[in-house]
Amino acid sequence: MSSESIPTPQCSTKRYYATNSPWEDAIGYYRAVRHDKNIYISGTTAVDPFSTPSNPRVLHPGDAAAQTRVTIDEIVKAIKALGGRGAESIM
Repeated sequence: MSSESIPTPQCSTKRYYATNSPWEDAIGYYRAVRHDKNIYISGTTAVDPFSTPSNPRVLHPGDAAAQTRVTIDEIVKAIKALGGRGAESIM
């Protein structure tokens, strides 16, 4: 899965982080938005990014620790893509 940081028009201080997840088109959101110095994360779970919105598959069913690791890894990836340092940037 590739991801990208999408800059907004010059007059805006917002940048967006998008992935190839079908959820983004189906629901109409970005995984992360950077506004000035803040990065906001949303919609990050342990759902298989290649599953369909009509039939979502949870990764590691019954294993909350593994699901948490998947979720945090995705969050850190988004933070780094938008210029954050990584896990140490999480508040």
